[in-house]
Amino acid sequence: MTKKIASRMIVLTVALLTAFTLSLTAQALPKPVEALFQEGDLIFQRSQSSQAQAIYEATGSHWTHVGMLVKESGVWKVYEAIQPVTVTGLDRWVGRGVSGHVRVMRPKILESGAIAENVRKVKKAMATYFGKSYDIFFEWSDDKIYCSELVYKSYERALGVRLGDIQQWKDLNLEGPAVKKLIHDRLTKYGKELDLEQLIITPVAQMESNELRKIYESPGSIP
Repeated sequence: MTKKIASRMIVLTVALLTAFTLSLTAQALPKPVEALFQEGDLIFQRSQSSQAQAIYEATGSHWTHVGMLVKESGVWKVYEAIQPVTVTGLDRWVGRGVSGHVRVMRPKILESGAIAENVRKVKKAMATYFGKSYDIFFEWSDDKIYCSELVYKSYERALGVRLGDIQQWKDLNLEGPAVKKLIHDRLTKYGKELDLEQLIITPVAQMESNELRKIYESPGSIP
């Protein structure tokens, strides 16, 4: 990679980070709702990032971002892949999404058996990715990582559970204007081609897994 392209990649990554950190007003969920949660639950939202519209066009779903709930010192937080992979306070995470709307899903493997030990294993697996850069190319590698990939790989490697069906880029709708712009801005303009055989796991494919059960969803619908 030339210095010129590398510089552009840095600028693009910074822009992505800026988009993710816009609208960081904390928005608390009702305490009775939080009482329903369990560590290891997955929490979904429609993010306000610059790529959310592209994900919507590609998948047909408003659910564009996912993280995992954990509790630290009595406070709910979210392990998530943004830039970089990190842990974010739940109130801040909720406030970053559209209208504070969320859905919480529980992996069925955390409903019986060695629940505490399984949660510990998944948290440990996910923590190994902390500090890694967000993967703006959505590639299936461990060098960089995106949100649903982080969740999928952590559960698979820790417990052997596959949350969601892995697809290929060719399975998605790539004809929307936001999708075309994303492909151009991140690949085409830098001389890269989209690999239609590349594996990908989307937030909605994860949400629709038979290995998950819905615990909670905010009232109303996502605007």
